[in-house]
Amino acid sequence: MRLKIFIIGFFLLLINVNLKGEEPKIYADKTEVDENILKAYGHVEIRWEDYRIFADYLEYNEKTKELIAKGRVTMASKETSISGDNLRFNLEKMKGEMFDAYGLMPPSIKYNTKKMIQTDRDTLKFKKMEFTSCSQLVPRWKLICRKGKIKKEKYIDMKSVVLKIKNIPIFYFPYLRYPIKGRSTGFLFPQLGHSSEKGFFICNAFYLDIKSNLDLTLYLDRYSDLGTGVAGEFRYLFEKMGGTLKYYRFLYNKNIETYDDSRPESGFDYYVKAEHIQSMKFLNTKIVLSVDRQSDPGFLRIFNNDFERVLRANFASSVYITSSVSNLNFSVRASTQETFYTFNNTSRKTEYLPSLKVNLNQQKLWKIPGYFTINTAFERVKRSGESYEEEPVYINDISSQRIKIVPSYILNLFKLPWLTTTINLQSNQTIYAKSRDLETKEIVDKSLHLQYNTASANVKGPVFYKIYNFSHSKIKHLIEPQLNIRYVTKYCDEDRQRLVTVDYLDYPSYSYVGFSLTSRLLYKSILNDESPVDILSFTIAQNFYFDPEEANMYRKINGEYPKFSELSNRIRFRPFKYLSLDASIVYNYYIDKFSRLNVNLSYNNKESFLNGSIGFSSYKNPYVTNPNYVFNRDVIRGNIDFNLPGFPIKFTSGLDYDITNKEFKYGSVKAIFDFQCINITAEMKIFSWIGRTETQFRFGVSFGNLGMVSDFMSGRGSLK
Repeated sequence: MRLKIFIIGFFLLLINVNLKGEEPKIYADKTEVDENILKAYGHVEIRWEDYRIFADYLEYNEKTKELIAKGRVTMASKETSISGDNLRFNLEKMKGEMFDAYGLMPPSIKYNTKKMIQTDRDTLKFKKMEFTSCSQLVPRWKLICRKGKIKKEKYIDMKSVVLKIKNIPIFYFPYLRYPIKGRSTGFLFPQLGHSSEKGFFICNAFYLDIKSNLDLTLYLDRYSDLGTGVAGEFRYLFEKMGGTLKYYRFLYNKNIETYDDSRPESGFDYYVKAEHIQSMKFLNTKIVLSVDRQSDPGFLRIFNNDFERVLRANFASSVYITSSVSNLNFSVRASTQETFYTFNNTSRKTEYLPSLKVNLNQQKLWKIPGYFTINTAFERVKRSGESYEEEPVYINDISSQRIKIVPSYILNLFKLPWLTTTINLQSNQTIYAKSRDLETKEIVDKSLHLQYNTASANVKGPVFYKIYNFSHSKIKHLIEPQLNIRYVTKYCDEDRQRLVTVDYLDYPSYSYVGFSLTSRLLYKSILNDESPVDILSFTIAQNFYFDPEEANMYRKINGEYPKFSELSNRIRFRPFKYLSLDASIVYNYYIDKFSRLNVNLSYNNKESFLNGSIGFSSYKNPYVTNPNYVFNRDVIRGNIDFNLPGFPIKFTSGLDYDITNKEFKYGSVKAIFDFQCINITAEMKIFSWIGRTETQFRFGVSFGNLGMVSDFMSGRGSLK
């Protein structure tokens, strides 16, 4: 019984001590006590928990825990520091008020107000406050609000806010939330602009910080000549799951015409993009979801500022699940791939609904050298729409089902530092549920079994090298040859004619011998321990086809199937650390022209005031005889970034010039004015579309932690 009484009394004592709390420690030049009132004079300092209070005069009631401080009063904690003329504060209730207060909060927030009221440990309320996060002695900007509150280490809520730059009123906001540290809920500064096609516009955004691993950004765009866009972006991250969901919905004005001279009957268009990745312990399962869809790809031309820099755009959506047990991998996939041709608003789609695969990883069999693998797949494939990448242009819908079984045997004959040789033997078995009738050329429900075997060898080396020694450096020259040989058995011509080709995987493999030669120069300084750097690399490669029909997918050049592939050349030259030249040159003997030519010179040094690149690209489809083929064109592109230290304005610019059509396709100039605490962005863009040109101007401002809205299609901004 005595033990129980002792334990109960001990816990009551702990509770009483906890309720009583920590008593403040008071230091001053002079103190006196009158009943429960302690009075302190001169250089008064109060130490209590995380707080420090400094004043000239203090009255403290030890019974009610209330204090009154006067004179030069400062109340400081790890979250904030407030100074004023006098302070009333209750240490027990954590409530109080300070008059003629001005304060500081990290990292550089300053404010002043006639009266600051603390309602609890984390909340301060105020009326008529001036606020800025500009660190200049004379702030470049400030916000003046009628009333609001401060959540320590989180945000400042303000109502009836006026933004002033150099004491000149610029904007009025009915409500504004400013983040103190990191991410915080609040509005972003809007972005304003004008488009010759869309009229005046304003882009708004509100960021909602739900949790440390969840956030949501809401957008509202208004275009005077076109309509209204609403959007949302939701991001999430958990231990085994993470992803992003974006959705944009645009409502057109009534009685307006869109870019293709037709307004959708629904009165709106939409765009959705999502990514989701999830892992599960069960059978080492992984789920990946990717969505990139739109109501009409042509609608995106209106809003994506880089869309018209290309003649086609690709969209892909898929969901797949993978699992593994020992050496077996299982996967289920459903996907759709769309190619949208921007020059005439047409699309080509290829759908896989579904694709089932079971693969056996490399497996040893008894004491037989080498490894065995088996890949199996069942796929339902559908192709629809139009394609402009082949001749003649096909306009038809085709669907098929196929089962593939591909056992393989891989043997590494040599695996030396200077020589490697690999042999790969395969047997390709494919069963199609449908085939083409030889007489009517119609697709019928008659199965087709195709089989061919493949034997290939890859030889890398022998590698030759020589080292050149200099006083402070070394250069190593390497020559790396590579030989590829593949032999493929053929199936009969009748089966080939019955084959329904839906995608490129339906075309049979082919026999060839290929040779490539790579020459490299590696530079290393002996003054440091850095790894060698490739300063020059050149590769030349070509194939000879034993089966020219299959190798060219039954397409001819000047009435014949080419037996030689195009001569491919790749060059990378990096004479200095930040300067590089990349070139890809492909020559076709049968048209006696360069079919592809890409050259790009770039300089990228973050320490330099000038960076940029310039490139030239040329493409000629050797299989197309039409001289006006839309993809055959020469283009020159370039961009320049100018950032001179000490100069307040940064410039970025970009340019695309279509040499074939002799017209500018894209041009942009962006100026960023960093006025110490104020960041002003202005951008001018010109797009040349098929038969029309759009001029666009954008303007935005950001202050401290409060960012501005950016373009949704390019990953719009949020409070960080």
